[in-house]
Amino acid sequence: MKNPIKYGLNTSIVMNSYNRKNLLLRTCLLLEKLKFGGQLVICDASENEKKRIIQNSIRKLDVSYELIYLNVPKKNEWYYTSMNRCFKKGIKKTNRKYTILTFEDDIPIPTVLTKFEDYLNKNKSFNACMGRQIWHNYSKFNYKNKFKKNLKFSFITQFISGKKIGENYSGNDVIAKTPEGRIRKLMNKPAHYLFAFQRSSGINNIIAPNFETFDSEYGHFSTEYYYWFVTALRGNIKYFHTHYILKTYHDKNLSQKPSIIHSKLIDKLVQENQWSRNIKLFRKNLYLILKKFSINSTQKKKLLLCDDYIKFYLQHRLIGMSNGSHKNTKIFKNRIKFVISNLSFFIKVGLKIIDVNRYLEQKYNTK
Repeated sequence: MKNPIKYGLNTSIVMNSYNRKNLLLRTCLLLEKLKFGGQLVICDASENEKKRIIQNSIRKLDVSYELIYLNVPKKNEWYYTSMNRCFKKGIKKTNRKYTILTFEDDIPIPTVLTKFEDYLNKNKSFNACMGRQIWHNYSKFNYKNKFKKNLKFSFITQFISGKKIGENYSGNDVIAKTPEGRIRKLMNKPAHYLFAFQRSSGINNIIAPNFETFDSEYGHFSTEYYYWFVTALRGNIKYFHTHYILKTYHDKNLSQKPSIIHSKLIDKLVQENQWSRNIKLFRKNLYLILKKFSINSTQKKKLLLCDDYIKFYLQHRLIGMSNGSHKNTKIFKNRIKFVISNLSFFIKVGLKIIDVNRYLEQKYNTK
């Protein structure tokens, strides 16, 4: 008897989670349905009774891939501090050639992970791969249609009628001969490199050394924008026009998050001591990691690049220059086009989501 085909055999998924038992169970079982064969490291920030319930539920799962559960209590930490602490601990447990950082509501597609593995195996100058991120409304997947022949129709109509569906299609190859050149490329056409699939060797560099010292409102300095910077420094990034992350919209946030800073506050923030202190911390981190990867440019050029990256942050994060990276699927005509163009993906993955939801409703009484 032949061994069943598995995907993502050389991939470690490091997954951050907080108080989301149902979503976490769904993701674990969906990865099994999608024939994932690598390693999943769950970094759960839940505490006390919720931690005990989640841990016991995870231990009862029957999956064929390697599953590790770690508890990294959040305590009174802000979201970004807890996120870094979870990823830092999870990375230490990885044992595969490649790693992807994600959350329990952002699910990597195993077949694409194998595609990324093959590409990086053959292209040593590349550090990472990226693709399109497709998203759906989590609350729309609890079907109770007893007529199996209507499942596909029901699934498709939910996407057509739903508001929260779409695709983050921004992304470009980031290719240059020098680390500085790759940072310039990244700033020119940014994408969400937090979910970059990359080589495990040296991936611990993406964790900012002083992430605990940032104020809550400036957590992006120690997470996304630092992760992006380091990912590009480590090597070229290949972008594929294929879906590799299934993102989830839902009613509750992962944790309490600070409000997004509006562009009108920029002038005021620049004058505040808190803003100045956090900017200095961010600039120091950028310079130190750039110094580690770039040995040819002068100190003046390194500092100039760091300052340019901070300006890029102001434009991208505060002014919102990334608004065009999502297709507007609130328009009915656009939704229909979107569904038709992604029909095979919806059916292939969506029906598995339905199966997983039904199984969980029967076994765990989840809704």
